[in-house]
Amino acid sequence: MKRIIFLIMVSLLISCQSISKSELLSIIPGKWCELTEKEDGCIGYMLYGANGTFEAYGRLHEYDYEYKTYGNWTSNNREICIYRENRFARKISTKELIHNGPDTESYCDKVIESNNSMIIYMDPEGKVWKMVRRS
Repeated sequence: MKRIIFLIMVSLLISCQSISKSELLSIIPGKWCELTEKEDGCIGYMLYGANGTFEAYGRLHEYDYEYKTYGNWTSNNREICIYRENRFARKISTKELIHNGPDTESYCDKVIESNNSMIIYMDPEGKVWKMVRRS
């Protein structure tokens, strides 16, 4: 029940908030920490270049997984869209390679709230995440 109420509130926030494309384009460039669910550390870092380049890297210990990915990004209305071009992934414990090479996945995250130091967004699966600026 709490989850349903939370999702309704998030949907209302998304529909009521007006974030322009130019506002997002001015806020996004820089290095961001994607917080854990408890907001007690970073699960990964996102680097958004002012020129539209994108890099992300991190370690997901609960899944025994580390990654690094490159590509491009853009902002459409209240969305941050990622266009991956290359990805590296391996198991942390064994160093077994999972993926190394081209990866053309693309997706858009819906921005719920943003300012110069924080972005809260919903991923395509409906999970809400928070990023804080690191530089």
